[in-house]
Amino acid sequence: VFFCCRLVYEKSIRAFVSYVQFYRKHECHLLLNLKDLDFGRLANGFGLLRLPRMPELVNANVSAFIPPKVDLSKLKYREKSVARQRELMQSMREVGKHKNFEKNKPWSKIKYTKLKKKSKFQEKLLQSASAPRSSVQPIVHNQPNNQLADSELHELNEDYRLLKRARKRKVCVLGSHQFEVLFSSLNFGSMISKRV
Repeated sequence: VFFCCRLVYEKSIRAFVSYVQFYRKHECHLLLNLKDLDFGRLANGFGLLRLPRMPELVNANVSAFIPPKVDLSKLKYREKSVARQRELMQSMREVGKHKNFEKNKPWSKIKYTKLKKKSKFQEKLLQSASAPRSSVQPIVHNQPNNQLADSELHELNEDYRLLKRARKRKVCVLGSHQFEVLFSSLNFGSMISKRV
């Protein structure tokens, strides 16, 4: 059955390799011990015409494997489209490069953009290093009106922390009158008008 199509033979090799690798990587070594596996009989069961090169088969006993007397070069693909595709792949392997492959291009757009940003940054560094230093000081702009002062930010952070602790009931819960007295002293209206 497997003599009729090379595609079936290639799939059987892949199946054999994945089976052996799963057997090796399995965690229950009491049930699936790699040393107890008979690779020769397993290869015959998968219908292999030759054994693949694998690190698991280097020191393994494969004397039970009986290779059939079939010339692999005469084994053809049943479908012509698959045969043409495999011939193209084989010719590309012999040449050593793909038709559309460019050696120096990065493999992804992300890598390309990172390289582009890095080169722009290096160019700016070179320009700033080569440009003469002027004695004119850069203009320092005042703080924008919509930003709060450090003391105001500190007060807001304290209030926020107190509210969080009150929610978790780690601070004694204030009565509604005490709460209003505490937060009316903060004068939120003036802070809001400063931000606008």
